[in-house]
Amino acid sequence: GLIALHVVAPGEDFQQRLAKIVSVIRTVSREDESLSGALRAAGLLLLESEKKPAADDLKQALLAHFPTKSPAVDREIARLLAKLDAGEAVERIVAELLAPDASRADQIHYALCLRFFDSGWEPQLRRRYFNWFEGKQHWEGGYSFSMYIRNILDDALAKTPAAERQDLVRDRRDDAPLLVSATLRSLSAKDLIEIVPELIEIQQSANGEDAAKLVEETALALGRCGDERATPYL
Repeated sequence: GLIALHVVAPGEDFQQRLAKIVSVIRTVSREDESLSGALRAAGLLLLESEKKPAADDLKQALLAHFPTKSPAVDREIARLLAKLDAGEAVERIVAELLAPDASRADQIHYALCLRFFDSGWEPQLRRRYFNWFEGKQHWEGGYSFSMYIRNILDDALAKTPAAERQDLVRDRRDDAPLLVSATLRSLSAKDLIEIVPELIEIQQSANGEDAAKLVEETALALGRCGDERATPYL
C-alpha cells in the first residue's frame, strides 16, 4: 500500500505522504507486519530529501516504538532516526550497541548509524560510543573489515569538538590504541600543540598488541604539530 503509493504517485505532496506513513506507524503494534512496510515506505520517502527533513511527527512515532526488540525492525528504525537526526534517540541506540546480547551485525549497524547524528550527544555518552570501537578492528570480517571499522570511527570523530578529542588522548593514552591513533589523525596541528606532553608520554610508554602502530601515529602527530618540544622524539 504505502510503498505502492510512493511508486505510482511520487509527485504527491511530501507532507501528505509523510502523514499517511506516520498514521500507520502510530496505529500498528510493534508485532504487526504493517510496521515493517511503513518503515520501508518512510525510508523511500526520506531518500527524496538531500537534507535532513523536518519531520517531527515521524520522529516521535519512531521513538515511540524503539526499541522493539525485533532486530530487523530496530535496525530500520535506527537508520531512519539517524537520517532525521533525532537526537533523543542517541542514548537509546548507544544502549542497544552496548547490549550484552547484541549480535556483531547489530553492533556494527548501530555504530554506523550513530556516526550520522549531529545532535543528542554529550561527552560521556560519546565516550561510551567510542569505547565500543576498541578491539573491534580484530574481529574476523575479511581483508577490508578493520579499515571499515576505522572509517566509521574517523567519521564519528570528525563530528566531535576538538576539545573532546584532546581529552580522549589525555585520558585514554596507550590503553586504547585504535581510538587514540584515530583521534590523533583527526586533530589539527594547532590542536596537537596543546597536547605535546601527552604525545611524548604515549610514545615512551606504549605497549600491547597495537603498540607499534600507536607509536607510529604519535610520531606523525608530533611531526605535524611543528613544536620544538617534539623534535627530540622524531
